Amino acid sequence: MKTVYKSVAFAVAALLLTAGSFYYQSKVAIAAYAPEWDPTGQFVIFYQWEQGDDGKVTRMYKINADGSNKQQFGPQGPGYPSLPTLSSDGKTAIFSDLRNVYRLNMADQTTQKLTDADGVRHFGPQFSPDGSQIVYDEMNNEGFIHLMNADGSGKTALGVNGARPAFSPDGQTIVYHAKVDGVQQVMLMKTDGTPLKRLTDGKGDSYDPSYSPDGRFVLFFREVEKDVNEAFEVEVASGQERQLTFMGKQVWGIDYSPNGQTLVFAAEDWFGSNLYLMPRSGGAPSKLL
Repeated sequence: MKTVYKSVAFAVAALLLTAGSFYYQSKVAIAAYAPEWDPTGQFVIFYQWEQGDDGKVTRMYKINADGSNKQQFGPQGPGYPSLPTLSSDGKTAIFSDLRNVYRLNMADQTTQKLTDADGVRHFGPQFSPDGSQIVYDEMNNEGFIHLMNADGSGKTALGVNGARPAFSPDGQTIVYHAKVDGVQQVMLMKTDGTPLKRLTDGKGDSYDPSYSPDGRFVLFFREVEKDVNEAFEVEVASGQERQLTFMGKQVWGIDYSPNGQTLVFAAEDWFGSNLYLMPRSGGAPSKLL
């Protein structure tokens, strides 16, 4: 993974349910979040807050990398489908409605409910590289990371308190964020929940990690000052960090392109949340939406 309150960053989708978030979202022209590349690098998927017949709803969209051909996909009625991500072959999406995790056939748009939350929230799902498993977090007062088969069977709690987990490209490790000594840090564990190491050094809350396509780096965003998040990457082997964005806004929902050369991210201020593209090597961001 993927508003102006710090809790949104910790549970990207969940905190958008607050009354303050609904008020805020009603004031912006564009409210796009959690962009991710498709496996071919030809388009980006994301979710967007909109005004529906029964109040605020979310919709999932895809848009070409040149900003053309924005199309809605997934559920059409009231609800909060959010945080979509695609399988490695692009044929299947998984997403959360801020309560449960669902599977979506991209060809015929049929959905399958994979979890049955009871008093908790299941969200932030991510496929394993081979598409056979899904890792997700269960939020109540704390976050707990779970693993299940792609058809929803075999649910297993990994015994790890954290959120926004994501597999490494080789499927051997999972990166996530968790609170350590009062600060959100990016952590690394084996797929059975065995802890490996902490990847960030405590310079502000760090959230929503994901691997680079070659597995050498982990991308995340960090709160650098009040109401300002910026994107960083850290080298897994050395722990060396590099700041990637200098937007002076709330940046989150950042993702590497399949070739690792281009970043897509959402950046939010009091006037809206837009999507941007930027070379990983640096340079000026260009607005995608």
